[in-house]
Amino acid sequence: MEKNNIVENTGHDAKGAKGFDYQFLYFINRLLKMAEKRDVVFYEKYDDVSMSSEEGFVYFQLKHTIGGSNQKTVNLSLRDHDLWKTIAVWIDITNKQDEDKRIDFLESNSFVLVTNKNSEDNPFWMELQKYQNGEISFDDLKAFYTKVYEETSESKRKDVNAQKGKTTKGYIKCLIDFDYADQLLKSMSICFEPNLKSEILESLEFNKNIPHKNVEEAYQELLGMIRDKYYSDQKDFYTRDEFSKVFDRISQKYRGRKFSFMRNTMTELPSRLEEQVFIKQLIDVDDISHDDVDDIVQYTKEKFDYINSVRTAINKDEVSDEEVKNIRADVISFWRQKYKYYMKRVNPADTDKIIEKASDLLNDIRNKQIFFLESNLEIYFSNGCFYYLSDKDEEHEPQIGWRPGWEEKYKNNG
Repeated sequence: MEKNNIVENTGHDAKGAKGFDYQFLYFINRLLKMAEKRDVVFYEKYDDVSMSSEEGFVYFQLKHTIGGSNQKTVNLSLRDHDLWKTIAVWIDITNKQDEDKRIDFLESNSFVLVTNKNSEDNPFWMELQKYQNGEISFDDLKAFYTKVYEETSESKRKDVNAQKGKTTKGYIKCLIDFDYADQLLKSMSICFEPNLKSEILESLEFNKNIPHKNVEEAYQELLGMIRDKYYSDQKDFYTRDEFSKVFDRISQKYRGRKFSFMRNTMTELPSRLEEQVFIKQLIDVDDISHDDVDDIVQYTKEKFDYINSVRTAINKDEVSDEEVKNIRADVISFWRQKYKYYMKRVNPADTDKIIEKASDLLNDIRNKQIFFLESNLEIYFSNGCFYYLSDKDEEHEPQIGWRPGWEEKYKNNG
């Protein structure tokens, strides 16, 4: 979206401590949800919180209410002051656009009221969803909120805000008089967020892989770090890359995954080790022969120690299946690059040249330390990973090989 389609908000009201905390927590929540490289999240710049992405620009209004002494969830009522004030704020933002750009502005942006009030049974919200789903016309919707306006009492307050129309009835009148109300109401939504802290804690644990025991400390440090940068450096927005740099310091500190790869995980090796597919692949390029028993045993130990260590870590929830898959995808990518470099000009019938290039390929592979989460693996376990990926068992087919034709020979039917 073009920059001139974004309107800066300069008219924020002072908020109570709870409202401010709720707003700031939502800012952090959106930072943690950034997914694409071009995402940017802003705090109190264009709206309470706002976000730019490839899909457009989103304006978030945050409204927090304490539900009495028992702290119960409050329902969003039909004449809720925050609801109609929020819509009036968005009307004001739209009116700051050049008149000939207002329709495009509303069509290309989104507007979200985020609140801890339950909006599910709010009559206006239910009618609005019908309009957005094509079940009723805009005229029907306007007739509905016009009737709400007519049945709303005038404020008895005599303060300056009341005199300026900054009342619930005054805000509803703003919508009635707004020429582009149909477009705004198509673009708005209401999001129920009763407990942002809990949502952030869950995101840190399940999406950012912070161990449960460290989540509260990581949360407090993240909150303090972002807040300090806001007050000391006036840092009111983050790109995805900027936030990643900030968050990496926290994740490295609190992930604290101390699992280690284990040697000698097999008390007894299986028989006929030379029948393992990864051993056959090494024999095919003259790296070893059937008589190299010590090497075959050593390579087999490396393979089993790698895979058993990974399986143990997964079972203990020290690493996820998804993380392991991503790591192996990087390993296969490294192999593919090296394989292409050495084999792309080799004649498949030139056995001597294939063996020569396979030797070079294996030499590079055996000197590669695999990056596994926070550190590089020892060569022993890195080699075990490559041997595992070139092997075949009941769970997987070989993913890598050392010479042309390895897939046809060993994959699926090998």
